[in-house]
Amino acid sequence: MSNDRPEKTRQKIYEEYEDSLFKLVMHDVAQQEGRLFQEEAKKMQNDSEYQPSQEAVQNFSRQIGAMNDRMFMIQGKIDKETSIKMAEGVKYVD
Repeated sequence: MSNDRPEKTRQKIYEEYEDSLFKLVMHDVAQQEGRLFQEEAKKMQNDSEYQPSQEAVQNFSRQIGAMNDRMFMIQGKIDKETSIKMAEGVKYVD
């Protein structure tokens, strides 16, 4: 039995090593993907093909303006059940 314990310790350390190595690789991949997405986002911001039309901007602004009087914010902690009850009680009146 005394010989079995060092092997279990070694196995546990190796598993932790594998987990850490995987986390490190995934971190590096996420960093690279994030840089690529940021570069793509910058290109899209400068490309008129990806910008909304003036009509779409005006329509959006009108909708936000119409909703402005109906929007509210709740600050503080609310449990899930309470938030669901509140959401169910909200009605849109035109």
